[in-house]
Amino acid sequence: MQTINFNIHSKNHIDTFNYFLDKGLSLIAGDLPKMEIDGDAAKTSAFRELRFWFDNITVGTPSTKPFEARLTHTTYSMPLFVTLNIAVDGEEFRKSFSMGDIPAMMLSHNCALYNKNNLSDHKEDEKEPGGYFIVNGLEKILRNIIIPRKNCPLALYRPTFHARKKQLSGFAVMVKSAIRSYRSQTLYVHYG
Repeated sequence: MQTINFNIHSKNHIDTFNYFLDKGLSLIAGDLPKMEIDGDAAKTSAFRELRFWFDNITVGTPSTKPFEARLTHTTYSMPLFVTLNIAVDGEEFRKSFSMGDIPAMMLSHNCALYNKNNLSDHKEDEKEPGGYFIVNGLEKILRNIIIPRKNCPLALYRPTFHARKKQLSGFAVMVKSAIRSYRSQTLYVHYG
C-alpha cells in the first residue's frame, strides 16, 4: 500500500507565508511613503513641520492553540504590530501599537505547533500537513494561482479586446511591472 506524503503539497504554502512574515512585511514598511504636513500653511497650527512614517511591521505569536480555535469557532490568529515614527519640528517620537490580528498559518514559523514532535500531545493529527488557516473554526486554504512573470512582456490574443472597443484588434502586449514589495501594476499595449 502506497502512502501519500501531503507535506510536499503544503510546503510551498508554508514557505511563502514564512517569507511574507520574515521579509515581506519589512519590504511593505519600507515602501510606504513618509507623510509630511506643513504647519505654516494653516497659519493656526501649533507646529511648523509634521512628518510621520511606518518603520517596522511585525507579528506576535498566537494566544491560542489551533484545536481551541476549531472548538470555539474562532480564528487562529496572531497580533500585527506597527511602529509609527512621528517628527514634530525636528523632535522624533516612536510608538509601537497593535493594528489587530491576522490569521496564522498552520505549521508556519509563528504557529504554536512549529517544530513540535508529538502533534497528538497538542490534539492534532500526527500527519498534519499544515499550510492552511483556521477562520471561524473552519480550515481554509489559499490556492496557488499561476500568474504571469513580473517585468516580462507577454504577447497575447484576446478577442474580447476588440469586442470591448472596436478600434482595437485582439492583439496586445502585457507587462506586469512590480517593485520589491511585490506591489504590481499590469499595463497593456494594444495593437490597433
